Amino acid sequence: MPGCDIQAKPHIKSRVKTLKTHFQIVHEMLTGRFCSGFRWDSNRKTVTAEKPVWKAYLQSHKEAAPFKIKSFPWYDDLCAVFGKDRATGKYAETVTDVVEELEAEKENTTLGEDDFSNADNVDEVESMSVSDATRAAQSYTQSDGSSKKKRKAANHEEHSNALTQSACILAEVIEKASIRLSKAIGEGLNEKHMQLGKELERTTTLTTAQRHKVARMIMEDNALVSYFFSIPDDEKDEWARLLIDGSL
Repeated sequence: MPGCDIQAKPHIKSRVKTLKTHFQIVHEMLTGRFCSGFRWDSNRKTVTAEKPVWKAYLQSHKEAAPFKIKSFPWYDDLCAVFGKDRATGKYAETVTDVVEELEAEKENTTLGEDDFSNADNVDEVESMSVSDATRAAQSYTQSDGSSKKKRKAANHEEHSNALTQSACILAEVIEKASIRLSKAIGEGLNEKHMQLGKELERTTTLTTAQRHKVARMIMEDNALVSYFFSIPDDEKDEWARLLIDGSL
């Protein structure tokens, strides 16, 4: 954007990566296989849980500490942006990505300055250093790597089966729709074929022989059948004569 100092790289790219990291942390608390007791407050845009649940979880997931007291207003939107892969906890980022994001946040802004709304007990969040969060992210990724691979494989198989089933259903629907459409078109043309003689007699001054000739020429091309019935009545006589003369 002219006159704007913000660039796609590194500013926007860094922010997107940061949002992904925050979204992953929040979504893991809400949907993780071994997580329970966490709930999403859609009004306050916060993760809620009883104190014992938080205490037990933060012992091995220190990176989630900021979300105990701060809201994450973009969670619902990011669920749609990152899709089902993110929603099932399949993290595409490596430990290096997480470290880079945290270091970028250290250089450009304080944790939560742009991505969270204000809340109480800010000192508790600010007491976390980048190095602490980095070590926590590394420990979390290493300990949970095996289970993620299993979940990724299972989810991939689930997606493949779902796509195959959807494709079969779609093919069946298209086939049935095509049959109905072909039948409807055929019935419509047959009806027009039956009406063609009377329509020529009603709207033209052709002789009987000429009407039969025009009818045969029209019925040889289904496009001509539809076109003939679309012509205004006062133009059909001239059109039929031009067809006989080969002028069309």
